[in-house]
Amino acid sequence: MAADPENRFSDWAEVVRHLTGLSQDDFDLMHHIAPLAREWADEIVAVFYNTLYANAQTAAVFHDGERPERERTLRAWYLALLQANDDDLFWSGQTRIAFVHLRRHVSTQYMVGIAVKMREVFERRAIEALGRRRGQAAARAFDRILSAVVGLTAEGYDVLAHAAFNKDAAIDENMIAWLIAQDRAR
Repeated sequence: MAADPENRFSDWAEVVRHLTGLSQDDFDLMHHIAPLAREWADEIVAVFYNTLYANAQTAAVFHDGERPERERTLRAWYLALLQANDDDLFWSGQTRIAFVHLRRHVSTQYMVGIAVKMREVFERRAIEALGRRRGQAAARAFDRILSAVVGLTAEGYDVLAHAAFNKDAAIDENMIAWLIAQDRAR
């Protein structure tokens, strides 16, 4: 029998928090610097989409003419991160966004790669605005939040792969978990 989706959601969030070190302190720091960080939105959006559209594989994710809409969506998402909290609203919202990326076939390598570009812009701008020490602290907080988002998307791929294997091979999800555990024990 498949795990309860609500428990799975809570498990995902807890594991990502643990692995990244993400805490409410990171969100509080984003709240504090939000007036400055809002000014960086246009550059982050431009770097994000200029990078994706400059590569044939990543550009293929998009439909003709949708860039302005995607830019508005990314800008709104980024600005929302600056006001987010470590709560169910954040985690459920990011999980929904992860599944949108899965539906659009945005691979994990694309997510990880473009997150690097976003981090670079954020860190550079944070250091310019806040000085090296405070800027790096802000960049690390942003990095933990962004890593949590990327981690949720990667987990979504894993869950879908298990479900597909389960359906195609007619193997129970518990059996899949057992098989993976056996492979790891080797």
